[in-house]
Order: sequence, then C-alpha cells, then structure tokens
Amino acid sequence: MAEIISLNSYRDNSCFASAHDIDRMDCDTDGLSDADIKRLETLRDAVEDMLNTMTAVHRDPEAVAYAAGRFAAMRLFALQGRAETMAFIDQCIETAEIAEDMAKF
Repeated sequence: MAEIISLNSYRDNSCFASAHDIDRMDCDTDGLSDADIKRLETLRDAVEDMLNTMTAVHRDPEAVAYAAGRFAAMRLFALQGRAETMAFIDQCIETAEIAEDMAKF
C-alpha cells in the first residue's frame, strides 16, 4: 500500500487498473498537499514495518495487533472522540475486507 486511494472508487470504477493508475481517484484527503500525503504515507509505512518486525521478533502477531490496536483506539478516542474513532476503525475493517476480496481475483 504505497499510496492513499479510495478503494470504493477503485472497486467501482476499475477492477483491473493498478493503484498507481488510479492516482488517488476521489480520495478524501481534506485538501492535503502532495507533500503532506507523502509524509503520511511514509509514516504509515514505517509504523507498519516496525509492527511487522515486532511480530517476527516476538512470534506473536495477535499480541502485537492487540497492543497496536489498543494504542490506536485509545489515542484516537482522546484526540477525535468516540464517533470519529469508531468510524475510522470501521473503515479500516472495510478496507481489509475489500483488499481480501480483491486478492481472490
């Protein structure tokens, strides 16, 4: 996942196009600059790499996922409130489901 894309637009408009070809089509970036998007993508990738490393070192993917999820949920709740946090987590689950469905084809 090297770029921020709208998977709903990806799925609805072009089942066979690559994420690069979509180029953030209809993505809700709230007016973020390309530099901001790149910074967020780099941060996201670094955190995911660190979590994958922790999973490999400790050989306990469930514990790492729970720890990361707990940190994320509690921090987001403090920063954004319950509704925004729940909506974000739901969107993450939907994204995982869509990615899983796309991997089948």
